[in-house]
Amino acid sequence: MPDENSLFDIELDDRERQLIRDVGEIVLTSLSLVFVGLLVVEYTVELSAAWNRRLQLVGYVIWAIFALEFVTRFTFADEKRLFLRSNWLTGVAAVLPLFRVFRAVRAVRAVRSLRLVRLVTGANRGMGALRRTLGAGGVGYVLTLTLMVVLLAGSGMYSLEHNEPGSSIDSWTEGLWWSATTVVTLGSADYPATSEGRILSVLVMIYGLAVSGYVTAVLAVFLLGRRGGVAQGPRDGLGLELRALRDEVRALREQRQ
Repeated sequence: MPDENSLFDIELDDRERQLIRDVGEIVLTSLSLVFVGLLVVEYTVELSAAWNRRLQLVGYVIWAIFALEFVTRFTFADEKRLFLRSNWLTGVAAVLPLFRVFRAVRAVRAVRSLRLVRLVTGANRGMGALRRTLGAGGVGYVLTLTLMVVLLAGSGMYSLEHNEPGSSIDSWTEGLWWSATTVVTLGSADYPATSEGRILSVLVMIYGLAVSGYVTAVLAVFLLGRRGGVAQGPRDGLGLELRALRDEVRALREQRQ
């Protein structure tokens, strides 16, 4: 028989491993939400050079932790191709800060494209954080994710479109209004002028279409459930009466016997 102390040691090791895993999930979730907040601040708030450097330093530290986590998961993955296929967007986010060199040159189009990619990868990180916190598929998860998408998309659209010729989105509030109306009604009176803004608009429309389908399904289940409850109520009552009558008949037969 195995020694009881060795069994206890194995159980303790499992607990420590689970504790480390839980702490890691909490840290990654918190950093993902902080990263989303940094994106919103970077794209909407005009800060001084000193504060910009501080926020960039925080962003680089978070990126380094994300990159280390991605490399670690890739190293220990059994099927590396399957892992890359399932986490390609996370991989893009891991190498994205290396392209900050575009800011050194006056490549406006490259900077806009970089902002769009960072926005998408940041939304992916935020989605994963909400999934770990709230669980996927619930009403609370969908509502919170929708608010995050509206905030990120509005901030990103303002960053991409302000001061652009022909664009009607010149303020952060207009960007938020555009994202909210696009998600809710799949359309907005404001029209993006840049190619990156139009790509972002298509992505938000796709999300709005998915959310509208989810809301329709929830309402259908709710209404059909109420209708089914009203229709099945008399049947349930009739079934109880028949069962009681059957029990009485059985009792009478037993008395005669």
